[in-house]
Order: sequence, then C-alpha cells, then structure tokens
Amino acid sequence: MKKTIYILICFAIFLTGCNQKSSEVTAVTTGLSFTAEITEKNSTYKCTAVIKSNGDTTFKILKPEKIKGLTFNFSKNSYSMEFLDLKSNRPSQFDNTSLNLIYKAFLTANNKNEVTFEKDKFILNGNTENHNFIFTLGESGLPLSLEFPNNDLKIIFKNCSINN
Repeated sequence: MKKTIYILICFAIFLTGCNQKSSEVTAVTTGLSFTAEITEKNSTYKCTAVIKSNGDTTFKILKPEKIKGLTFNFSKNSYSMEFLDLKSNRPSQFDNTSLNLIYKAFLTANNKNEVTFEKDKFILNGNTENHNFIFTLGESGLPLSLEFPNNDLKIIFKNCSINN
C-alpha cells in the first residue's frame, strides 16, 4: 500500500513538473523586429517588420521584386500603405489582407498569456475576427511561426529580436 501511494505521489509530481514548462514562457508580441516569410496559398512573400511596444507595426516587402519597398503601417486607429512616392491612408482593400491578419494576431496575442507546451513546442492559440491562429514560440517567448489553418496562411519568423 505504501509503495502504491509513493508511486502515485511521484507520478503526480512528475505530471506537475511537465506542466510547469508552459508557465515559464511569456509570449513576446510587441517591442520586436523580425524578417517574415509569408506563404499564402501558392504565393510567397518576404518582409521585414517592426512592432513597437505600443503595438504600432510596420511591414516592408522585400520579395517579390515587383513590390519591393511596399510598406504597410498599422496602428490601433489607422493604417496606411506606401509605395514609391504614393501614400494611401486607410485603403478599404486592407481589411482582408494577410498582413492585417498578422497584425491583429499580434495584437490579440499581446492580450493573452495562455502559452501551453504541446508536442515539444510552446504554443499560443487565439482568434481574431473569426480567424483562428496558432503561434509557435521559442523558449525565450519570441515567435518562431504563426499559422492561420483555415486561411492557408503560414508565417515563419527569422532574425527575431527585441527592440528597446
């Protein structure tokens, strides 16, 4: 009987220890910069991004070459697009872009801290405007990838760093 109780206690401690890992990571979703490879359906884009600590975000397209330099600026109350010498404030076609979804996923994730440890990965699940997303995080809390499973949209983050 004592052995059985001892084994159950050890097992309970083991399970608690495994779950401990999830609370050790806090998602870093503001105050960072990165390069992103965005795959949406059959198209691939590459951009740089800066997300300030207040959430204001700038994406600058690097590839494809045709739209290199195209810049998207997001803040809580406005957004704009710039290309060459043209600037458009709050274009209506922005609402359904992949960059808008990415921006809103970062904003939503910033208000959540429900990181779990699943299949050897730190995961943050969320939903923004009826679009489910899944962040995969490194041990530091920096994003490694972001996926919108129902939208066929996946983002891989590289050269991720925290800005002061």
